[in-house]
Amino acid sequence: MAFVLPTFNLKCNIWHFLTAPPSPPVLPDVPCQLRAPSANNLAAYLPVGGVTVGMVVLLPPLTDIRDPYSGGAGSSRPIIEIPSGSGRFYGVVQVDDIGKGFPNEHRFASIVKLTSYPWVAPYP
Repeated sequence: MAFVLPTFNLKCNIWHFLTAPPSPPVLPDVPCQLRAPSANNLAAYLPVGGVTVGMVVLLPPLTDIRDPYSGGAGSSRPIIEIPSGSGRFYGVVQVDDIGKGFPNEHRFASIVKLTSYPWVAPYP
């Protein structure tokens, strides 16, 4: 069975280095899909030490989402809010492309919950 392009059923907001909520997102309302991690990426290693279970977000090809290894200023972690306006913030751990050069190309990002922003409960 051939792999198909994921359905981007949600919208997310993205902040890059040295920007963070409540400032306006650098990229608002970007189409995305939030997924549970596969067995291959259950653990996310955090730069400050420790391991946590993260989530995965899939995005359209060439979406300008960055990880802490992209050469941005300082140790600021890029932030993503999924869904847009929900108050559920994640830190971006790693970004890469899947299916590069094929019709099913899309961007993949490992993300972890940010505890510095209290989450809205229950989930909106």
